[in-house]
Amino acid sequence: MKFSFKDTTKKALESILVLSLVLLFFLAILFTLNTVFPTGLKLLNLVRPGAQDSSLYSDHLESRELRLNTGAGEFGLGDGATVTAVLSSLSNQVKAKRAHQIAWQGAEKGMTFHDRDAIQTFRKSSATVFFKKGNFLELDENSLIVLRSLERDVFTRENHMTVVLVNGQLNGRIGIQDQENYNLEVIAPGVVARAPSRGNKDQPSQFQMSVGPDDTSILTVQEGTVDLLIDGKTVGVGTDQVVKIQPGKALVYLRPPPRAPGLTSPANDETFTFRDIPPRVSFGWDKGGNILGYHFVLARDPNFQEIFHEDIIEDNQFFHGNLNQGDYYWRVSSVSSNGEGEFSRARHFRLIQDLERPTLVVNYDTDTVEDGDKFELRGRTDPDARIFVGGIPVKIDEGGEFVHDLFLKRGFNVIVVEAVDKVGNVNYFSKVINVEF
Repeated sequence: MKFSFKDTTKKALESILVLSLVLLFFLAILFTLNTVFPTGLKLLNLVRPGAQDSSLYSDHLESRELRLNTGAGEFGLGDGATVTAVLSSLSNQVKAKRAHQIAWQGAEKGMTFHDRDAIQTFRKSSATVFFKKGNFLELDENSLIVLRSLERDVFTRENHMTVVLVNGQLNGRIGIQDQENYNLEVIAPGVVARAPSRGNKDQPSQFQMSVGPDDTSILTVQEGTVDLLIDGKTVGVGTDQVVKIQPGKALVYLRPPPRAPGLTSPANDETFTFRDIPPRVSFGWDKGGNILGYHFVLARDPNFQEIFHEDIIEDNQFFHGNLNQGDYYWRVSSVSSNGEGEFSRARHFRLIQDLERPTLVVNYDTDTVEDGDKFELRGRTDPDARIFVGGIPVKIDEGGEFVHDLFLKRGFNVIVVEAVDKVGNVNYFSKVINVEF
C-alpha cells in the first residue's frame, strides 16, 4: 500500500472542518436556549405563562381565608407564616441567589428574601437586610450569608431568623419589639450565636460577628447579651465583651475594641456658605489613649452608601477643602491593637454656594442741593451684610437699616454705595448729585 501524504492532510482538514461545524452548531443551540429560556425561569412559567413565582411576588400574595382570633385581634394564618427580609440598602457590587436558582444575580434595593436565599458582598461593598421595626443585619465587604430560615409563630407572635455566616463580617441589631419578639441565630464554624439571649429577651442585642479564612469566629457584643451554643453548652456574652471561637478549642476572651470617639467639629447640621471657592472644613474629635489611628468616613447620604472620602488617620483631626455644595455626613471610629471599635454617631453638615447679591435700597429725595445743605443718605440691606459709602464703612442696625451724612463739594458729586455679604457678593448703587453755588 502506497502512503500518500497529500491524502492524509486532506482527511485531517476535513475532520477539523466537521468538528468546527459541530461546535458552531452546538453554540448556536446554547445561544437559542439562553435567549428563549432565561436563567431562573421555571417549567411552570413555560407551561403556564401567566403563572407567577411566589418567591418573587410574595408581597402581592392574597391572604389565606383561614383566620385566627386572638386577644390582639383577628388575623390570617397566611399573613405571617414567614418573616419578611428586605434589602434596604447596598453599595457597589452586591449579588443575590434564590434558593431555587443556580445562578447569582445582581442585587437591587427593595429585594425581598426568603428561606435559603443567599447574599454576597465584594470588595468595598456592603448591604443592609432589614426585617422590621429597626431589626437589621449589615454585611461588610467580602461577606456571604445564607438565610437558612425565616419563620413567624402566629400563636406566640415570635419571629425566628436563622442565618449562616459563611465568611466575612456581620453587624446586627436584633430584639427591638413591636408587640412581637424577634430573635436571631447566626451559625458559624463550630458555634451558634443567639441574639438576644434567652435570659434577657427584653433588651435588644447589638453585635458584630466575623468568620476568617481559618474558620476562626470572633463575636463582639456592643449592647445587650448574646448566647453562644458550643458543644451542647450555652455561654453568655455580655456588653463590651469579645470572644474568639476556634473549632475544637476553648473560648478565648479578648480585650474589647476602643469606644467611639466624641465628635467636636463641625457641629451637627452646621451650614457653610461660599461664593467661588469652597471653604476648608475642619473635622475634629476627642483623642483617646492607646489609639493607633482613626477610621474617618465622609459620605453624601445618611446610610453611608455614597462614600465621598474614607481614610485611616493618625491624628484626631482632618481637613478637606474641595467639597462641592450639598449635604454631607461623617463619622469616626477608633483603631487600637485590639481592633476597630464601633463608629460614632454620625453628624451632618451642608455646603451652600451663594451667588445672590445682597439687598440694597437707597432712599434719596433730590438730585440737586444747595451749597451748605446737609445731605442725609438713608437705606437698607440684609442684616448680615456690610455697607460702604465712598469706600467708608457705615454702621447698620439689626434690621439692616443705615443712615449716613454726606459732606459734598460744589458741583457734581458721584455717590457710590456698596453692600457686601459675608461670602463676598456685592451690590452697587451710584448717583450723581449737583451742589449749586
